[in-house]
Amino acid sequence: MRNMIMALGFMLGALAGPAHATAPDLGKGTITVAYTSWSSSTSITALGKLLLEKIGYRVELKQLDTGLIYQSLSTGAVEVFFNAWLPGQQSYLNKLGDKIDILSTASGPTPGGLMIPGYVNVSSIEQLKDPAVRASLGGKIIGIDAGSGLMMKTKEVLKTYGIDMELVASSGAAMSAAFKTAYEKKEPIVVTGWCPTALCAKYAIKFLDDPKMVYGDTRNWHVASKSFRTDHPRAAQFFSRFTLFEKQMSSMMVWIDDDGVKPEVAAQRFIDENPDLIWYMIGDLGSGLAKPAVLN
Repeated sequence: MRNMIMALGFMLGALAGPAHATAPDLGKGTITVAYTSWSSSTSITALGKLLLEKIGYRVELKQLDTGLIYQSLSTGAVEVFFNAWLPGQQSYLNKLGDKIDILSTASGPTPGGLMIPGYVNVSSIEQLKDPAVRASLGGKIIGIDAGSGLMMKTKEVLKTYGIDMELVASSGAAMSAAFKTAYEKKEPIVVTGWCPTALCAKYAIKFLDDPKMVYGDTRNWHVASKSFRTDHPRAAQFFSRFTLFEKQMSSMMVWIDDDGVKPEVAAQRFIDENPDLIWYMIGDLGSGLAKPAVLN
């Protein structure tokens, strides 16, 4: 029900069109954006960069590890991150939250946790305590970057549930490759996964039930340096509208991960295929932007 309400509110806002007749001041003309190597980050970052440029900004990109992104936001070395997965990355905010601003929702819903192929007959994290189940999965959970919020939460899951399995740190790309290989062979596997990703769009996947709610109800958020709203008023207005649904994110990631399209090309394709949504986001924030005929 909550997702339906979110979707209805977003669609009504889109139909209403941009909310301001006069764009806020640009402020400082350059914005430094941090991102990670995950396709969920590269895709929304590429899209955000193109849209920020359309409303008058120069955008500089810096690829960093998750922990360094939060540290850099707290010092102002970078100014915004489009992919704060919360509560998975909450520990960083607990340490630095007084120096970081949460701007708005970036995408949702964004389920995450222990992910398996749909054909594997396991449904709950509790079942991983069964030696036979653990053995069928090779005694391992294929993870991603060691410093990611998802990996930190998964360590907490193993401790909370008393599960004796090896959590293997790798990368988003390596985890995806391992999942694809196992899926094509119809072999059991468990990974630290999340949606939106190309895996969610392409394969029948499921997340193990988390009755103790360690992973929590997750969303991706736009987070920024403390001075971002005053430094970039127009961009702050843009971010209040820059929210995507899981299926919209997944479509870009399929283009990137499976079709080999560069993130900036996927972002431009998304813009071309969603003119009404893009008009809602930036129609009154830039000059020379044509209103889509469908909205006239």
